[in-house]
Amino acid sequence: CLSIYLQKEMLAKLVLLLGFFAIAGAVMQFKQSQFLSEYDLKYNEYANISCPGQGCTLYTTRVKYGDIGIYEGESLLKTLAQIYKKTDGFLVGYHIPPGINYRLKTISAMPTGVIFKVYIVSDSAGIGAVTDTDWTRDIDPKGKRIVTILDSWGHDQLIFSAFKGNVAPKIYTTGFDAINTCSPAYTARSVESAKIDKVLVNTMLATIDFGSTDVSNGYHVYSSFHIGWGFSADIGQSFVMMTPGYTGCQGIFPSSEGQGHGGTYKYQTGPGITKVVVNFVDVHMINNLEVNITYTLQEGGAPRSNSTIVNSLDRPSSYSFVGDTLALDIDYSQCNMDEYFLLQIDFDDDTPPTTSYLITTTSSAMSKTIVTSTATLISTTSSSGRASHVFGFILLLILTFSALQYS
Repeated sequence: CLSIYLQKEMLAKLVLLLGFFAIAGAVMQFKQSQFLSEYDLKYNEYANISCPGQGCTLYTTRVKYGDIGIYEGESLLKTLAQIYKKTDGFLVGYHIPPGINYRLKTISAMPTGVIFKVYIVSDSAGIGAVTDTDWTRDIDPKGKRIVTILDSWGHDQLIFSAFKGNVAPKIYTTGFDAINTCSPAYTARSVESAKIDKVLVNTMLATIDFGSTDVSNGYHVYSSFHIGWGFSADIGQSFVMMTPGYTGCQGIFPSSEGQGHGGTYKYQTGPGITKVVVNFVDVHMINNLEVNITYTLQEGGAPRSNSTIVNSLDRPSSYSFVGDTLALDIDYSQCNMDEYFLLQIDFDDDTPPTTSYLITTTSSAMSKTIVTSTATLISTTSSSGRASHVFGFILLLILTFSALQYS
């Protein structure tokens, strides 16, 4: 599940209907764009590109451990090292005119293999803000609402944290051209939640929608090679978890690259967390994909673990675990090329809030508010609790009557 493919039948229909990017073995294929990486040249000498219409813009990361050439037929146009350029923190695209005979080819590579990421966008999609990571960096959109990020390392995961902004953001596992037709991998519950959430996306291509063009917007992004991760969760935090290569686009599935992979994600909870919700935002299970959710609660002074196994027989949606939660582990295995899932995990405090009833009276003669009583009602199921509840109401009525007499 480390990359993306389109079923052959659907790819043929797309080529006929759209006439865009007829590719063999592309990592990611969208309606108006294509994403290529070292995986495309792992078993092939060339990676073919078709660019109809008015032309395309090619964005590349800094090539590592070698160089890649852009060819038209047998003619070398440029190398990726030659066109890599950034201005004000954003990649400068290299424009290629319409053509169907473009391809990428390795020019030089170390024994470990060359590492590169290329994002090619049709001119019909417009010009977007595109940048790359350098393992870890702060993303400053500089007043731009939409920013696409390419992972310049040979990793398969990006972790977003430390959000800055006044509008709840969204993160997509696509380029900027596809955010109107694909679903986000992460939608913040609130601005406050976004500032403490840690968003791990299994992709080498992601797009942030900051929700506004405020110049104070920002995000921190970290490139990771781990299949799975360990986190510490606090009250109000949300996390996302997905199979590698998830795009949120209908008709695009994880490919056979990495088939059979699994992953384990561990969440150690902080104090006060008494409710955990695991929500299957998007899921497609057939036969082999199985998700095991293990939660550990503190009961009677000792931890107790329980497991819930989710597979194709369950029609998974949302699972809630209430109690003094100590840990949550989620692992999955046997991910076939047409099976995937996207989870959002919310950590909260499920303790019922204490409601305070404040009785006030206003003296017309003195034109001021006098606080006469404050009573707190606590819900309980015991007989003594019910008696206290009734007594509280009686006390409120007596104090209210007294206050009205002296007002």
